[in-house]
This record gives sequence, C-alpha cells and structure tokens, in this order.
Amino acid sequence: MKQLILILLSILIVSLYPYLAFAWDDAPYERNFMRIPRYLDQHDEASSRWIWLKKVGDHDTQIIIGRGTKHERNATTVINRSNDMIDCWDYAYFIKLTRGNYFHEDINGATYFAVVPLDITNVLIRTAIIFKLQDNVVTEFGRILNYECNKDLPLFVEKMDMFEFISRRIED
Repeated sequence: MKQLILILLSILIVSLYPYLAFAWDDAPYERNFMRIPRYLDQHDEASSRWIWLKKVGDHDTQIIIGRGTKHERNATTVINRSNDMIDCWDYAYFIKLTRGNYFHEDINGATYFAVVPLDITNVLIRTAIIFKLQDNVVTEFGRILNYECNKDLPLFVEKMDMFEFISRRIED
C-alpha cells in the first residue's frame, strides 16, 4: 500500500513539474488591487486610497479609485475601459514603475501608476499605460510600447529614466 501511494505521489509530482516550472512566466492577473502607500497618501489609514482593476465583462475593465475597504460603495472614481482599436481590456494588472515601486508621486501631489491591459492570447509583448491620479481624477499620461509581459520587469530601470519621461510629457 505504501509503495502504491509513493508511486502515485511521484507520478503527480512529475506530471505537475512542467506546469509549475513554466507557470512563473505567466502574466500576474491577480495583481489587480493595490493600496496607495501611506507616504504617498496624505490621509489616515482608515481612509487610505486604493485602486482596483475590476473585470466587469468579457472585454471590459473598470479602474476604480476608492477609500477605506475594498468595496464599490467606497469608490470615489470609476473609469470604464473596454476593447478598442488600440488596447484589449480582457484583463489588466499593475506593473512596477521602477524597481520595487508601483507608484510615484511628483511635487504637485499627482500619483502615477502603470497598467498593462491584455487579452488571453499568446502575444506577450504589450503596451504599458501610465496613468496620472490627481484629486480623484485619473487621466492617461503616457504609453510605453513593446513591454514584455512574461518578464514582469519594471518599466524604468532607474528613477532618473522615469523622471525624464514624466518631465518630457509635462513639457509637451
């Protein structure tokens, strides 16, 4: 009996190994909710802000900005995004702007964050969209073309690269 259990267990491990080995390169679809760090948010923890990329249809995603607990009733801003000629919004997830940072705040108090919208095809090179959040108003700030989703790298290697990108966009 013990041998049978060991054989079945080893077959299970061997059969799951290829799946587990390649699963780490998939896009992180579960990264669809983020709290804005307290040092960027000027309010107390009970009213801290969050951003939720909520899938609401087959090809629709809502960008919801809220305060407090994660619930639609706490939303302060809702932006609907759906498939168009440029982007496919079947899924969306957050990516890092710089190493270890999902958010950046400028001297005017605007918070920047980046999102990759995608569908479920095998195309792993996408467009990353940088959004600007200021006074509960979200605007599309810029786009980075040819972002490789499977590597899950930050958009900018150094903070100076990000500062240059933001300053160029503000000057335009």
